[in-house]
Amino acid sequence: MMQTTNSSYLYGVDTHHGLGNKTFFTYFAEFNRPWHGIVYVEATFLVTLFLISLAGNVVIIFKVIKDKRSRNITDYFVCNLALADVMYTLGGPFIAVVRITETWKLGEFICHILAFMECLSAFGMVWTMAAISIDRYICINLNMASSKRIRPRSVAIISVVIWIFVGALFIPVAVFFLVVDAKLGDSHVKICTLVWPYLDSLPIGRLYVWITFVLGFILPFTIIVANYTRIFKKFWLSSRAVANAQIREVRTGSMSQKTRILNRKNLKTVKMLVLLVILFILMWLPTFAMFLAITHDYDSNRMVLPSSAMILVILLGFINACINPFLYGLIHNRFQGGTSVCRYCCHSRPSMERACSRSKERIWTVRQET
Repeated sequence: MMQTTNSSYLYGVDTHHGLGNKTFFTYFAEFNRPWHGIVYVEATFLVTLFLISLAGNVVIIFKVIKDKRSRNITDYFVCNLALADVMYTLGGPFIAVVRITETWKLGEFICHILAFMECLSAFGMVWTMAAISIDRYICINLNMASSKRIRPRSVAIISVVIWIFVGALFIPVAVFFLVVDAKLGDSHVKICTLVWPYLDSLPIGRLYVWITFVLGFILPFTIIVANYTRIFKKFWLSSRAVANAQIREVRTGSMSQKTRILNRKNLKTVKMLVLLVILFILMWLPTFAMFLAITHDYDSNRMVLPSSAMILVILLGFINACINPFLYGLIHNRFQGGTSVCRYCCHSRPSMERACSRSKERIWTVRQET
């Protein structure tokens, strides 16, 4: 007789690939929980984060569309990120329903689409973050204005390429996430789970998870860290350049105060760059670690992971989707304020001194006029 192994692994029959009896991870559902009320807590978090993400990201998209005059290239990338955020959290209400009903009642089509959309939008978010880091590096470190470095049409092409790339990567998810009839005690339940086909001596599931880990975390993480590290150095050098110019040229205490204010602003920008990298690790590494753990669970025949751990990492991604519109908007404003100093003060010593001096004179003039 088939029976449950634990609340998140069920025995069932693989009728799709003819592999007979096997164990399936429940992913979105969990059975025989000690306290049933926890499902309502999870559902509340899922729906609430969806609503917060929807509100924040729709505001960002609306602002970019409406504000044509001040719109720049980074705004287009942030808009694409906002779209990915909304798409990712859109799965929240569906997952909330499954947590409450436990058995899958949403049909075969939603099973295919839900898993596909979650993976698609998550990778869309990650790679858009990488694209934003490249755009910021080109703007700040290579001293290129928005109109020169890239065109809106190019941004559209890059965005489409990102979506096509991640869409193609997750076609197997759309195909192999299936509704399976499983045994739960004396009754049968339906679960939406990943059912890989079997090929001799080729662990398809494990291979696919490692490929997505490299393409979805390692590679974009490397790009983000590399670009923000170079921007960090640029801001650091600009702060030192302004300080050196101050020692040689500034004679009044008020100018010295303005220079210190400028240095503090640069330091805040650097701290936010570090925050971006830390949040990227905290929000997305657990997601990929979870899929690697599920694969290891299958390979080792341990099968101890609860699907609540899957919900937890999904919630971390949802939190990231809620934070993004605020964080990237704030980062973008700080970049706009500090870019001009970076462009000049770290280019060469003579131009550095002249540019920093002119910058301070303008600040001093504005201060006197006010």
